[in-house]
Amino acid sequence: MKILIVSSWYPPILSGSSLWAESLVRALRKRGHDVRVVTTQWKGSAREPQGSREEIVYRLLARLIPRNPFLLGLSIVPVAYSLANQRRMLEIVQEFKPDVIHQVNHILDTVFLSAYAARKTGTPLVGSITTPIQSRLPIVHALMHIADLALVYNFGVRHWQRIICSDSAQTRYVVDSYGRRAHGRVVTHIHVGVHERIRQANPLERTPWPQVVMVGHVHAIRDPTNVIRAMPAILERFPDARFDIAGRIQFNRPVDEVKRLGLESSVQFLGEVPQEQVAELVSRAHVFVILHQCRYAGLSFTAIEAMQFETPVVINAPDDLYGPGVVKDGENIVLVDENNVEEIAKQIVRLLGNEELRERIGRNGKHFVASYLSWDICAEKTEKLYEELL
Repeated sequence: MKILIVSSWYPPILSGSSLWAESLVRALRKRGHDVRVVTTQWKGSAREPQGSREEIVYRLLARLIPRNPFLLGLSIVPVAYSLANQRRMLEIVQEFKPDVIHQVNHILDTVFLSAYAARKTGTPLVGSITTPIQSRLPIVHALMHIADLALVYNFGVRHWQRIICSDSAQTRYVVDSYGRRAHGRVVTHIHVGVHERIRQANPLERTPWPQVVMVGHVHAIRDPTNVIRAMPAILERFPDARFDIAGRIQFNRPVDEVKRLGLESSVQFLGEVPQEQVAELVSRAHVFVILHQCRYAGLSFTAIEAMQFETPVVINAPDDLYGPGVVKDGENIVLVDENNVEEIAKQIVRLLGNEELRERIGRNGKHFVASYLSWDICAEKTEKLYEELL
């Protein structure tokens, strides 16, 4: 088939949805499909050398929105919707003549461009939910819900013939947000997998000191503050323990908390790191922890990558994330309440102090990833979904 993937973020920009889109492109190409990509390009973002990727990538000119709390303080939010880009998107679709258009992530405005081109050309359109529109603040969440329905749904998601959710948290978000409007279009059994670069990386030896790691851009929803607050209790038991946080800092509260508690020698902010260094960080760590301050919390890409390296993961995801009995607390993962600092400290201390437990949860976590989270399986199921539409 001829498939057009549309994603506002795509490598070299590093984000969960950009790596999601790239992995899907690779997996579909591996199955013999002709895949092209539409993404954004703005002043200051790195442009890849011509011919550096096998697939053709069309880059629409965009401008960045200044950092603000409604967008989690992110500094890489592009605005691409314009009459020029609307015409360009239509030209791309008319020239390529894809059998299907697949929109990855609905939170940025390429969702409107892909919906417009699909309507104009009669091309089947599907979309993947990768980031629920939500806020930890009730009033802000209510305002975002109104905008989600009025704009994102009406001018974007409403035109998707299938809404792909990779886990139960995303499905709950779609049902809560769109209700009967999405009835009969939600697909929940297409799970995502481990990025190819991570899967091919060789694990390294664990650090000689107790090492806790988080990888992910820091913002109001992905907030390590309560892990930092748990560090004094962890240091009582393991004085040489370290907590390293890799990712862009878009939110100052955790940085301020480190200073308040005087933990500068035990907690380090590494900033954004290359994908290769991510593999090194998660494979050398004794514990990977990532907490989400939101109502629709799932298993992040970096948590999946940690599981690939048999590093036990501490997270606040629901236990029915992939169906009953798949995610098993204390067996292949450790589930905690993101607001309970004492419990977070207790579980990390428990893992750091018990090598046998760490190894067992790590092995089971890797087995879980191999059994359920494969891009090959994801591509096969996505391919079947395309075929059903056609």
